[in-house]
Amino acid sequence: GERFVTLLEREPALGAQLARTASDRQLATRVRRHLAELFPDADLADLAATLDRTDIVTLAPGEVLFSEGDDAEAAYLVVSGRVRLIRRDREGAILEPVAEVGTGELIGEHALLADAPRRATVVAARRSQLARLPRSGFEALLLAHPAAMLAVVRRLVARQEDTRREYNRTRMGNATIAVVPVGPEVGTAALV
Repeated sequence: GERFVTLLEREPALGAQLARTASDRQLATRVRRHLAELFPDADLADLAATLDRTDIVTLAPGEVLFSEGDDAEAAYLVVSGRVRLIRRDREGAILEPVAEVGTGELIGEHALLADAPRRATVVAARRSQLARLPRSGFEALLLAHPAAMLAVVRRLVARQEDTRREYNRTRMGNATIAVVPVGPEVGTAALV
């Protein structure tokens, strides 16, 4: 205890290095836990190999991860924070928010599976950390574990259904009703 504090006082760089190492290990543990939740049938060796291929991307609020139309080179696992998927018009104005994705969720997998360009722009809603799963590692994990592929596809379908339901709910919530008299003898003052 006391000797350790004295050592850190004499060697502040050591304290900074210990803090970085602890932070890196905590982040790796969170990525490993989220991968295990997303791919419960994958064995530990495959998850470890996938983890070795990941890079951590840190985004500030409002920072763009990728844009609609970009080539898909990786999927991303949200380790902390939240990101928004949005669509833009040709001038760059936001047309519609597509979804908001939080910790433990996968994004960008649709474009990888479809081998197509990105369908939306992803922007950090707040400070966020994401694990970048390169195409090769993502595909290797799915090919080695077909149940994982099924789980990814089911999440994609559920996300699309949620988006469609939300869109229909918001459209139905915006209705205008006009009350007009059917003749001059009907008073409308009580209705206002």
